[in-house]
Amino acid sequence: MAVTYTWTINYLEKNSDGGITLAHYTCYGEEEGNSNVMQGNVSFTPDSSAADFIAFNDVTESNVLSWVYGSISQTEIEADVAKLIAGSTSPETDVALPWS
Repeated sequence: MAVTYTWTINYLEKNSDGGITLAHYTCYGEEEGNSNVMQGNVSFTPDSSAADFIAFNDVTESNVLSWVYGSISQTEIEADVAKLIAGSTSPETDVALPWS
């Protein structure tokens, strides 16, 4: 089975023009009951005079995710999440408490 990824925007920061300056994202991956997550953020320099400018009140999560994907390597982050999931399915160390 393959890892299923879900990308979300956790929150945004904006400037006084309503331009988005920072997006905080999460990449969640799940495979056969095991999951892991990576979070990060991407900075933007909005130009309110640009034809493609989208103000904070009009932006969608899809818009912001496309900007995030254009600024980071979606493939690399998903690969890192997959490695974390694989590590969680076959741990190299035991996790326990001696008094349990």
